Amino acid sequence: MVDMLTLQKAFLETYEGTRSFKDFVKINAGSPENRFSVYKGNIESTFRKALEGKYPLTWKLIGQKCADGAAYVFIRAQKSYPQEGSLLNWGRDFPEFLETFEATRTLSYLSDFAKLEYFMGESLCAEEKTPLIAGDLKNIPHHHYERLIFIAHPSLFLCASSYPLDQILEVVEERASSVALENRGAYALIIRQEGRVSIHWLSETEFTFFSYVSNKIPLGEILEKMKERKFDFQEILSFSLKNGVFSDYMFLGE
Repeated sequence: MVDMLTLQKAFLETYEGTRSFKDFVKINAGSPENRFSVYKGNIESTFRKALEGKYPLTWKLIGQKCADGAAYVFIRAQKSYPQEGSLLNWGRDFPEFLETFEATRTLSYLSDFAKLEYFMGESLCAEEKTPLIAGDLKNIPHHHYERLIFIAHPSLFLCASSYPLDQILEVVEERASSVALENRGAYALIIRQEGRVSIHWLSETEFTFFSYVSNKIPLGEILEKMKERKFDFQEILSFSLKNGVFSDYMFLGE
């Protein structure tokens, strides 16, 4: 009798096209190839639905037919199937795939838009932690500020693009019927608060600050790096505490 691991391995190799599953099928009806194709079709349909669930706005942006076509090509690509038991984190490289897919590669902004949507999903599912509030910082001595390292909340994600993703999102979410896309980039901070994901559109300077924070650079070094920029630290700190950007802090050397 064949053990389960051998059977699963043979099934996967048949799905990948490197083996035939016919040795494990009793021929009392249709051919083994036709019978296996039913399972293969069901698997690919499940994967496609998982991708659409991860990227519903991308599906809406390019249309069901185009998005489904891209999904099936992506699914059939080598090693594009899930490598773990859950589909929640699957499809991370779908945005990059859209850059090369024949029907979408001329949409230069599409990959960045899909990355933004991926980060939104990751933010929603991120670990829950209590955000810092102003009172958590009040007892820090001034002479320790230089060594202060803010720890970004697990639901914080940053996304930069050469395209005005904010304008595109407005149309997709039907907050605008149409827009004339501006020749500029966009900088997004994605954060979850009280179970809801929000996108805050930042200036390049603000985005740079939060990039430094995400890399756990001490506050003194951040301010030194940004001294040539127009930058109001008190304003950005107030924004951060209001929107739950930090979940903890530490000091350099701890």
